[in-house]
Formats: sequence, C-alpha cells, structure tokens
Amino acid sequence: MAGRDVWVDFNDLDVDMRITAYADAVEAGVELTVGARVLVGDDEGNTASATVVVHEVNSPAPDEFTFQVDMSTFSGNAAGRTERDSGRE
Repeated sequence: MAGRDVWVDFNDLDVDMRITAYADAVEAGVELTVGARVLVGDDEGNTASATVVVHEVNSPAPDEFTFQVDMSTFSGNAAGRTERDSGRE
C-alpha cells in the first residue's frame, strides 16, 4: 500500500496502543530513529500516526521497532474493531 512508512497489523496492538514491527516491514527509503513520527498502515488501507519508542538491534535477524500509535489519527476501515480488541473494556 502506498502512503505508509511501516506495515503493521493493527490486530497486534497491545493495551497501551503499542505495536512492534521488524525492519523488513519498513518501506524503502524510510529511516527510523527513536522519537521519529511515521505513518503506520496495513493492507486494508488503515493508517495512523505513530512514534518510534524502541529500536532493538537483532543482528543477524532483522531489527525490531516498537511504535506508540496515536489512535486519534486512525483512518480507514475500523469495521469489526471493538472496545475489547483495543484493550479498553
């Protein structure tokens, strides 16, 4: 999907609205550093702004990045997402 910096699966959001992705999910040309704001998105067209909060170097495996997702910026197909899914029962 064009327009996102990092591919994520929003179903993997934790109760603190954080999500982790491997470096191979980062679009070409996007450089991530702790504190950087990026656009995360999935293949269904959902997107949200997020901030890189953790960068784990996993040589030789791909690096991992954890993002704090700003759900107030969520845009897309929220159908099927419930309060329970977001951890806010």
